[in-house]
Amino acid sequence: MNNLKYSGYFLIICAVVIILFGLSTYLWKPINAQVSYYNEKNVCIGGYSNVARPGVQQIKSGVCNYVSVDYHYTLDQELYSKKFIGFYMPINIHLESFGSYKITTAYYLPFFPEISVIKRGFGFGLVSVLFFIGYFFY
Repeated sequence: MNNLKYSGYFLIICAVVIILFGLSTYLWKPINAQVSYYNEKNVCIGGYSNVARPGVQQIKSGVCNYVSVDYHYTLDQELYSKKFIGFYMPINIHLESFGSYKITTAYYLPFFPEISVIKRGFGFGLVSVLFFIGYFFY
């Protein structure tokens, strides 16, 4: 077997693991978490331009939101600070608008509380990309 085939297997296995972990988040324990930082940054993807040029129809830019969140929670008198949103790509995630120091719900893995998410489930886009690239190499 060549290295590309191993890479294909690896990517497909990663996609399956993300699906399993994403689905398992519905069994994780909820806890109140405080958001210390939230930012949505509009980014243009695909090289589109919204600049009007003579004789050319203006193209609406491909805008998407890149989301970053820092949150922390206390469990058994131990403070955990996290940035992990969930098993999603951090683009166009539909989260409620957080302000700094807003309280939200985080979900942590009961036997390993260092792992937590603020959005349950998994991103179909992320899994699709991994499967597609893995299948291509396979």
